[in-house]
Amino acid sequence: MNNFDVFRNFSSDDRKYIMDHSEEICADEDTQLIQEGTLNDHFYILLEGEFVVSISDQNDEIQIARLGNAGSVVGEMSLIKRHATASIKTIKGSRYMRMPTSCLFSNNSLRLLLIKNTLPPLVSKLQSSNKNYISELKQRILSAQTLVFITAITSFMTIGISFYLFL
Repeated sequence: MNNFDVFRNFSSDDRKYIMDHSEEICADEDTQLIQEGTLNDHFYILLEGEFVVSISDQNDEIQIARLGNAGSVVGEMSLIKRHATASIKTIKGSRYMRMPTSCLFSNNSLRLLLIKNTLPPLVSKLQSSNKNYISELKQRILSAQTLVFITAITSFMTIGISFYLFL
């Protein structure tokens, strides 16, 4: 475990905790870690290799992320929702740590690792969604302003024509 950068800043007590509460797994290509919709009470820390995250859309499976950085964490959503919200499998031979999510309630270093790895993509997604929402909102406001302007001109023209006809 000391050979992996993801654990280098952990104290010896934290590393011992992880070793006592996890199992290191070497998996072949296309090994299913988590199946979308199934009950999940583990999270995984990638040590070497690559994970692919996918979701189901009717009969198709849509790949939404590829994770290849040591320290990437998957399965963390089971803290919020016990059933997996996506499927996770290895793309190539991989090594990872498998831990019960209950460990996150007992160890600050693991919680910080989880936050460090999951917060930036979440913030990025929210910022992107926010930009799209603001852009759409600006477009709607512009459309509404244009509609108000056209309505006002039409009203003035109608009043002007009516006034001209009565003269």
